[in-house]
Amino acid sequence: MSLYSSQNLYRGVNAHLHSYFQAHGKGRGFNNPFITYLCEYLDQQFPRDVRGLATHYVSESVTSLQVYEFPVRDPDLYLVAAIILPIENGRIVDAKRLLQIEILFPTNKPPTGAAHEQYRLRRNQLLLTGIPLIEIDLMHETDSPIATIPSYARNEPGAYPYRITITEQIGTKTQTIPYGFHVDEYIPTIEVLLQNDFLLKIDFEAVYQRTFHFLKVFSIWSDYAQLPDNFNTYSPADQERIKQVMERAKNVEV
Repeated sequence: MSLYSSQNLYRGVNAHLHSYFQAHGKGRGFNNPFITYLCEYLDQQFPRDVRGLATHYVSESVTSLQVYEFPVRDPDLYLVAAIILPIENGRIVDAKRLLQIEILFPTNKPPTGAAHEQYRLRRNQLLLTGIPLIEIDLMHETDSPIATIPSYARNEPGAYPYRITITEQIGTKTQTIPYGFHVDEYIPTIEVLLQNDFLLKIDFEAVYQRTFHFLKVFSIWSDYAQLPDNFNTYSPADQERIKQVMERAKNVEV
């Protein structure tokens, strides 16, 4: 017997859904809508004039640094990323990216992702241009592309199944700020200081929940009557959190 809900019964990332993505090679259908809703969310945060038009910043989706498969047989199989551009003298300055946001896909993650070396080179090239990079990593079975981040897959101390990182090249040094979180914990809101001292607050929890409702199949792939695929890849503490959500699901209307 299956147990589904139209709602995401997890706080934050749905472990059932993302385990399904990793076990069955899915996830592109989540990543790209996530970026679309993220751009929509970002635009709602930017200052506007009395006509409701953006005055300082705009966001849009662009071709990602990542690929869906490797080697690439179809150029349309690139994923998408979100960027923020400035508006100066009433014009969008395309050549001046203020921030890039990627939601990571396993193909581009070490150690098993076929494109992880390609992604590492591309992200390094981006950082050398001075563009800050936010990476959203919701795939717990592979490692972060950032070598200093503890590996959850290899049970390293201080590791989290999910994380958001902000990386920026400052002079000759690369600075990374990680925000890790566990199963059934809210996705953190991240603050980024843009030019003109505008403090942008990004509520990734809100964007995630909206994306979850984008397709009904996400609910169908989240069967709370069954343990997630590859349940043993979660830490004992996160396994317990998953079981608590499954127990919670028995008392929720579908």
